[in-house]
Amino acid sequence: MSGLKYLIPKFEIINRYSRLLNKICIACFAIMIVVLFRNIFFVLKDTTEINGERYFVRGDPMELIKGATLNKVSFLTVNNFDEFNGYSVVHKDHYSQFSPYIEGLNDIEDENKTNDKDESLLNKYASYQYFMERDQADNTFAYKNQQGGDQTLVFEIESDSLVLKNFGGFDVNTIHYSYNQQRSIFSFLFTFQENGHTSISAITFKKSQLNKSIARSEEDYRFTFNNLKLRLQNKNIILATCGKFDESEITIMKSSLAQWNLNDAGLILKLKETNDFPPYSDVNTNCIVPVRKYLVRNNSFRFTGGFVTEMIDYQANTLLPSSIFIMFSEKSRSEVGSFDLETIFKHEVGHFLGLGHEFRLDSIMGYNDFNSISGHDYKALKSLYSDDDNIAEQPFS
Repeated sequence: MSGLKYLIPKFEIINRYSRLLNKICIACFAIMIVVLFRNIFFVLKDTTEINGERYFVRGDPMELIKGATLNKVSFLTVNNFDEFNGYSVVHKDHYSQFSPYIEGLNDIEDENKTNDKDESLLNKYASYQYFMERDQADNTFAYKNQQGGDQTLVFEIESDSLVLKNFGGFDVNTIHYSYNQQRSIFSFLFTFQENGHTSISAITFKKSQLNKSIARSEEDYRFTFNNLKLRLQNKNIILATCGKFDESEITIMKSSLAQWNLNDAGLILKLKETNDFPPYSDVNTNCIVPVRKYLVRNNSFRFTGGFVTEMIDYQANTLLPSSIFIMFSEKSRSEVGSFDLETIFKHEVGHFLGLGHEFRLDSIMGYNDFNSISGHDYKALKSLYSDDDNIAEQPFS
């Protein structure tokens, strides 16, 4: 009996822990069920069906130009159209209310690495030049790529001005024309109907010039295009607020820009606050666009905190100033990714300046939780901006 006397409490302890373990298992199972149904809910909430195909719902793309002052007056006329022959496309974009839904995800780092791009594309895109042709029969003008393809722009005459009416076979409504003082670069921003809903696109052209050789980094840095030293031509850079930011957001962005400055290389970045701003496509403004009601993802599980409208001059072999989008619309989705404005903004400014993704070590250009500009980041940036290997004539006013 004495042995049994001591065994009974041990059995009670084991039984107590067994019941506790069962409760933990039940709780874990319940959490798994909740997560599963939550994910299913997200997928169902964020998707729709169009013509039998599943699409992700992004929102109204007009949110990307909310509050912008638009210039709907064309700079092209029946008297000057031939001055715009021999230009090449340096950027095209397309934002729709829906995008084809992608099931599952590839490895996000492998999908977004910038160190194994096909460099033959540089020469390919450099050869694409556009020329204007007049159709006397219907009195329209077609801006055509001499290499062929279906990316023709068709203009109609309205009071001697040439108004863009069709792009790639789609009837369009052009809402913003822009060009710089030297007329070396210009852009069109237009809307069109897609699956019964409004989409928005921009296309930017740069005056062609003789191909310029490009330096390659002797170090193993990650730039926009492999280790090719593509960089901005102007080192004194002003980025403008193209939308409403609160005071705390402005403070964060000013501090972040200052941290990218390289005084010894002459690279200076400043923030300009403005209430009167053009849309992101304008060639005379480097916009920072706050996006609060639109998504650029293609499924319910991707997290995109920001992005840059990358523009490469494939003939001068340089980067052109572009716009930075901050996706505040992702801010509530902490279950997918952490939204930290300072980290996201620093990362996107790095892309704006010419840095690619760096996944091998601690870097602001990676996807880990590293939120500071590292010594490696500064070294890579100095490699781009401390010499004049690839400086060409400044095209912006």
